[in-house]
Amino acid sequence: MAQSPLVECSSLAAHRLPLLVAANVTPRPPLISASKLQLLPPVKGGHHCLAPPNSVSVGDMTGGSQTDGARGATVNDARGAWSLRGGTRTAPRGFLVRPHLSLDRFWLAGIRVVEVSAPHGFGKTSQLAQWQREAVVSGIPAISLKIEERDDASRLIQRLTDAAMRIEGGLFSQAFADWIGSCADSRQALTAWLAEVTEAPDEVLLLLDDVDLLSDDSLSALEYLLANAPGNLRIMLGLRPNARLSAASILDGTPMLRIATRELRFCEEETFSVVQQALGEHGSTDLAIRIHEVTEGWPLGVRLAVASQLRNAMPRDLEVTVTTDIGRYFVDTVINRLPAPAAQMLVALAHLDPIHPDLCRTVLGPNAPVYELDRLADESAILTRGESGPWLRLYPTAREILTQRHRSLPQNERRGFAVRASQWYAEHGLFEEGAHQANLAGDHTTAMRLVESGLRAMTEQGRSSEVLGWFSRMPSAEIREHPGFWAPAGWAFAMSNRTEEARRLVELIRQSADVTEAARYEADMILSTCAGYSDDLRELEEFARKWPAPPASAVPSEIVIHAVSFAHRAILSGRTELARQCLSAQQQNPDAISPMSWGFADLLMGLSYLWEGKPKIAYEALRKALARAESQLDRWNRVVSMIAAALAQACLETGRTDEARRLLALRLPILEKQGLPDVVIIAYRALAEIADEEGRQDQAAVQLASLATLGRERGIPRMEASALRGLANLHARHGRIRSAAVEAEKLKELVAALPADLPTAIMLWCQLQERLAMAAVLAADMNLARLEEAVAIAEEGSRLAARLNRGSDLVLSLFLRARALKKLRDARALGELAEATSLCEATGMRRLSNEFSDLGDRIEGHGNQELPRIVKPTAPPLETRSILTPREFDILCRLVDHMSNKEIARSMGLGEETVKWHLKNLYLKLGAGDRKTAVSRARTLGLFHPI
Repeated sequence: MAQSPLVECSSLAAHRLPLLVAANVTPRPPLISASKLQLLPPVKGGHHCLAPPNSVSVGDMTGGSQTDGARGATVNDARGAWSLRGGTRTAPRGFLVRPHLSLDRFWLAGIRVVEVSAPHGFGKTSQLAQWQREAVVSGIPAISLKIEERDDASRLIQRLTDAAMRIEGGLFSQAFADWIGSCADSRQALTAWLAEVTEAPDEVLLLLDDVDLLSDDSLSALEYLLANAPGNLRIMLGLRPNARLSAASILDGTPMLRIATRELRFCEEETFSVVQQALGEHGSTDLAIRIHEVTEGWPLGVRLAVASQLRNAMPRDLEVTVTTDIGRYFVDTVINRLPAPAAQMLVALAHLDPIHPDLCRTVLGPNAPVYELDRLADESAILTRGESGPWLRLYPTAREILTQRHRSLPQNERRGFAVRASQWYAEHGLFEEGAHQANLAGDHTTAMRLVESGLRAMTEQGRSSEVLGWFSRMPSAEIREHPGFWAPAGWAFAMSNRTEEARRLVELIRQSADVTEAARYEADMILSTCAGYSDDLRELEEFARKWPAPPASAVPSEIVIHAVSFAHRAILSGRTELARQCLSAQQQNPDAISPMSWGFADLLMGLSYLWEGKPKIAYEALRKALARAESQLDRWNRVVSMIAAALAQACLETGRTDEARRLLALRLPILEKQGLPDVVIIAYRALAEIADEEGRQDQAAVQLASLATLGRERGIPRMEASALRGLANLHARHGRIRSAAVEAEKLKELVAALPADLPTAIMLWCQLQERLAMAAVLAADMNLARLEEAVAIAEEGSRLAARLNRGSDLVLSLFLRARALKKLRDARALGELAEATSLCEATGMRRLSNEFSDLGDRIEGHGNQELPRIVKPTAPPLETRSILTPREFDILCRLVDHMSNKEIARSMGLGEETVKWHLKNLYLKLGAGDRKTAVSRARTLGLFHPI
C-alpha cells in the first residue's frame, strides 16, 4: 500500500514539513512480512529469538542494520537520562525481564514497528511497560498511551500530545500543545505532530496499548501515523489477535516484527526465575518444572500457581492445587460469562482434541456458533491456536472442567458426538484421534482398527507409553490377529527395558508366513535396541555381523538407527572416532527422518565426546541437540530426557552446576525405566556430585547407592561398578578412609565375580572403576607404603583408561598419582599435575580441575627439585601477630587445609555469612583476591612456620 500523501498544516509546523518528507524518503531496510516471521532456535541462555527470514538473528544483533540513526540502548545525551513525570505504566512487582524480548535487541536490528498480539494473560501490557522502563533508563524519550474506546481521531492526537508533554523536559513546546488542542482538522494535527517528532534530537519510542479498541475514525488516524512515521520514531503496539489493524500492509519498506503467543509463553528457565523471585529458597527446581508443566508456560497461569504456593507452601498435591486455582479463573472470567450457546458448545466439544471448525459443524450441526471459537482464542487462553491453519486446542485445565460437565450430558448424546467425531478424524487421516473417539463411543473394534493405522507415527514420535497403552487393551488371544501392533509394540518394549516382551513380538514377526526382508531387518533392529538398553555388547556385535549395511528396503529413519547401533558398539569399545564417523555418514534431510531417530543420533554423538573427556565440545553439541529434540518431542520423552542428562553432565564438568540441576529436574524416574545404561550412570553420578557440592553428602550417598541397586536389579555390572567407585571417591574426598576402603573392597569383589566370558570392553570398564576407586582410597592415606601402592594402582588405571579412550578417567588417574607422589615428597608429582591440569584446560574439565586444586599450592614453582616439607600453620610470632585477629588467623589455618566456607563455619561454630565477612577482612589485610593468594601472602609475611 502506498504511503498516504502529506497535507498542508498551519504556519506553526509548516517550516518542519520538508524535514518530515525527507525522513520518509530515507532508504530503509526491506519490509519484513508479518506473515513470514519465524522463531529461530534458542540462543544463549536457551531463549528463543525473533527474526525475519534471511536476516540477522535478533539473538545476535551486533551485526544488525542500524539505519535512520538507530542506536543501542546504552546511549545518553547531554541532558542526561529521560524520565517520566507521570503516566508511567509500571510492570507488576517481580516482572520478569526477558532478554530475548529486550528493547535494545530490536533497536540494534533496525526494527521500526513491533506488534505484540496476544490474548489476556500473556503479559502484553507488562511487556510494553518493560520496554518503557528500558527506554527511560537508556535515555530514550518514551511516549506511552493506553487506548480507550472513546478515543476518536482528535482525542487520540490530543492524548498523544499530552503524553509527550509529560516526558521530563517536554518533547513538545506548550505553544505547540495549545495549537494541537485548537486544531479542528485531525489529519492536519497529526501531520504536525509527526513533524514535531522529526525535530527531536534523539530517536523517540511510541508505545500504544489496547490498539484493538480503536474506532474506525481513530484507526484511520493510527494507520496514517504508521504510514508516515519519520525515521527517528520507533513504535510498539499492543493488541488482541482479533484487531483490525494490519501494520504490515500499511508499512511500505519499513521493517516490522510481530510477537505472538508462542514467543510470550515462558520457557522453563523463565518459569524457574519467576518461581525463585516469588518463593525464594522454597522455589526449588523441581517445583518450578512441575509448575511449568501444569501451566504450559502460560504467564498468568504461572503466577496463579505461584500464588497458590504462597498461600500453602506445602500442598499435598501441587497439580490439584494449581489446576483448581486456574480452573476457578477460567470458570469466573471466561466460561460463566459466555452466552449460553457458546458455553454449551464448549461443553459438547470438551472431548475433542484437536478442534477444527469443520469438525465442530460435523459434530454439532451447521448452526453451531463456531465463530465464538475464534473470538475465545483471540481474547483468552482457554483456546490455543495451532502452529498453522485453523486448528485449536483447549487449555488442559479448562478441558478438565468442561469434561466434568460433558459427563452430565445424556449418554446417547455423548455417544453421537463421539461417533461423528471418530468418522471425521478418520476421514482426515487422524487415526489415533479417531480411535480415541471410537473408544469413547464403545466401538472397540473400530478403535483398534484405526489405531493400528497410526501406530507407526506414534512410534516415530516417541510415544511408546501410548503404544503400550493401546496394546494392553488388546486381549492376548487377539495379538496374532493384529500384526500392525507387533513391530511398534516391540520397539516400545525394547526402549522400556522390557526385553522379554519385545523378544516375544520379534518371534511373531519372524514366524509370520509372509515375512519380508524388511520385516526381518526391523525385527533384528528391535533386538539390537534391546541389547543397547541391557548393555549386551554381544548382541550388538551379532547385529553388526548379520547386517553390515542396511538392506535396500530400509527407510531413512531405519538407516539412522542402524548407524546408532554401530556407533553405540564403537563407543563401548573406546572407538569414539569410529562412532562419530558412523553417525556423520548419515547426515540426511531431517524432514525425512523421525525425530526419535535423530534424537538417538545426536545423543550418541554427544556421548562420544563425554566418553573422551571433552565436555566443552559435548556441551555445544548437546545443547543444539536438546533444542532440536524439544522442538519436536515432549519434554518427558525418553530421548529428550537422555539428551538432557548427557548435557547436564557436560554442564557439571564445565562449571555450570545450576544449569545441570535444572536439566535433571524430575527426569530421573524416566531415565531409570527408559534410559541407556551410560545415561543412567551419568544422571545418578551428576546428581550425586551436585548434592556433594551443596554440602549434602548424605543425599549424594543415597543417589550412588540407588545406582548400585538399579545395576544389580537390571544385571548391568557397569552400573554397579560406577556406583561403588563413586561411593569410594565420596568418602575418600572427605577423609573417611575406612568407609572408602569398604566400598573399594565391594567393588573388588564385584570385579572378581564377573564371568570370564564377559565381553572385553565391559570387563575393562569394571576393572578401571576398581583401580580408580582403590587409588583414591590409598592416595588419601598417609602411610608411605600405601602411597607407593596408590601410585602403581593409579598407573594401572591410566593404562586401562587409555585402552578404553576414557579421557576424564585418564586425567583422574594423573591427579591421583600427583596426590600420592606429593605426599611422598616425590618431585615427579609436578609433572603429573602439570599434565593433568593442561588436559583439563584443553578440554574444559573445570570440575575435575577444581577438585584437585589443592595440589597446586604445594607443588607449583619447584621444578624437578625435591618438594619442600609440608608446612603447617602455627601461632604467628609477636612481631606479626597484630596483622590478623585471632579469629582471622584461625580461618587462615583452615584455608591451608582447603576447607570450604561451609566446612569452616561448621568447624568454628559460626554462620557462613560471618565466615565470608572475616575472609573479606583477611583478603584486605593480606592484599589478596582469593584463597590461594591469601595463603601465599601469609607465608611470605612469615605468619606460618614449618614444623
